[in-house]
Amino acid sequence: VRLMLARSGQWSIELSPLPAPLGSPVPVMLMPLPVAGDDWRLRHKTSDRRFYDEARQQAVAQGAAEMLFVNEAGQVTEGSFTNIFVADRETLITPALSHGLLPGVLRRSLIDKGEAVEGDVTAEQLVGGFFIGNALRGLMPARLIAS
Repeated sequence: VRLMLARSGQWSIELSPLPAPLGSPVPVMLMPLPVAGDDWRLRHKTSDRRFYDEARQQAVAQGAAEMLFVNEAGQVTEGSFTNIFVADRETLITPALSHGLLPGVLRRSLIDKGEAVEGDVTAEQLVGGFFIGNALRGLMPARLIAS
């Protein structure tokens, strides 16, 4: 179920079936963030998801199910439809909002429960395995594949 709200105040509700499972671990690729770090779409969920959709299409064309973004400072930020989580002992590290990413409902929930904390995430930390997730699919094991 998706609730859409227009600037005019009009709203609509969309219903669609659940997406197919992605397999485990989910194959993902990395690419440079295709927009400036201060782009407003990195902070607000919007229907203007062009750069997210194009990145995911590029990943799928190359054999991955998800594309993760790396900002100018070399920090992994988010995926085209997921947030990122790296296991560190008994907690998960997820990129800080200040690095340029959508907050995500699952991400916020894990932080609120004390199961995740914000921090820096680099590509090197992903090599041994990590998780991606969103409120619709939950937390999923993931692995990097070469581009």
